[in-house]
Amino acid sequence: MIRICVLIAATNGLISMVMGAFGAHMLKLSVTPSQYDFFTSASNYQLWYSVCTVAIFGLIRTNISPSVENFLKSTCWLFQVGIILFSGGIYISILTDIKLLSFVIPTGGVALMLGWIVFILATLRKSERASK
Repeated sequence: MIRICVLIAATNGLISMVMGAFGAHMLKLSVTPSQYDFFTSASNYQLWYSVCTVAIFGLIRTNISPSVENFLKSTCWLFQVGIILFSGGIYISILTDIKLLSFVIPTGGVALMLGWIVFILATLRKSERASK
């Protein structure tokens, strides 16, 4: 399960770089400045959350309790779902001009926020292994 999520995070990192380059070199002149800003934000968020996910999996590799590990895994999955819905929703909305998907974008933002809440809860949990 860890391997799959890290693979998804790495793939999201690659996609963010591709979409950022596409936006800067191909899309910029064919969309409004506002659309370009949204597209750039989507690419930036996707990259940062991919990096956060990989870093959190580095924490999982340390000597932590199973309950903290579960919180951290949940954080990573929420980040990945958030990236797909938030950034993916923006990409699709701008590239296809389909506005029906606009409800997906805030849902992705909520998943990202929930990921941070779960991460905070993970840091507040007492690690049984660390205290021994």
